[in-house]
Amino acid sequence: MVNIGTPRKLSKSLIDCCEQGVLSVHPGYLPKYRGCSAVEHAILNGDTIFNTAFFMSEEYDAGPILMKESCYFNKKYTYFEFRTAIHKSGISLICKAINLIDKENINYRNLPKQKIKASLNKPVNISVVLDFLDKNK
Repeated sequence: MVNIGTPRKLSKSLIDCCEQGVLSVHPGYLPKYRGCSAVEHAILNGDTIFNTAFFMSEEYDAGPILMKESCYFNKKYTYFEFRTAIHKSGISLICKAINLIDKENINYRNLPKQKIKASLNKPVNISVVLDFLDKNK
């Protein structure tokens, strides 16, 4: 099963009924940037923007990680353009992850669990990010 944008926790019974697990892409570098506003936190911290393909678990953004990929965005992008670029990159990553799962017979049971050090991010006011992006163009 593939999750695309569901911001809800899945039950263990739903995850377990999927033979290979539930694949998802998080717009953020897991496990450092878990939860909402991961991209915005990375921008404000001056970090590279990533998408992470991972298998979902009962906790938010905590399942086994399959692969990560950095995302390029032009500093002249509007916020909408920048978010669109990240989501398009996420679609590309999920396709690569599906191919890898198929080729290597990977599932959530045969990958190591995440070593979670970071707590879930708190929401970021978009105007703070827009101001930051404007100042750094």
